[in-house]
Amino acid sequence: VNDPQLAATPEVGFRIAGLFWKRRGLNELADQEMFKQITKRINGGLNGLDDRLKYYALAKKVLGAESPKESLRTTRGIRTSGSRAVGSTDIEFRRGFEAIEAEKARVRKRKQARKPAKPHKKKS
Repeated sequence: VNDPQLAATPEVGFRIAGLFWKRRGLNELADQEMFKQITKRINGGLNGLDDRLKYYALAKKVLGAESPKESLRTTRGIRTSGSRAVGSTDIEFRRGFEAIEAEKARVRKRKQARKPAKPHKKKS
């Protein structure tokens, strides 16, 4: 509180975030996938819930933490294709944000590949 520059450093910032998470009992809620309650405790409302659900589903997919049952369902617009083990040949394992961004890029690329090609205009 008295030293915001120190609080902004990764070492102290992560400790503050961890203390916030612990004091609000968010780990127990996360273990039960109670994201509405987590979002309310963090934001006071449901602002950010859709992003939280999207990134949770994507992180589980990238990290190979899906169960076979989960791999067949759609979670808030993200269709998961199957359970993959960490280290599988089609997913390069990277940490956190980089892995999520890489998966998002792969999804965009697949969507673009499915779009029909625009017809070429004849030259006159």
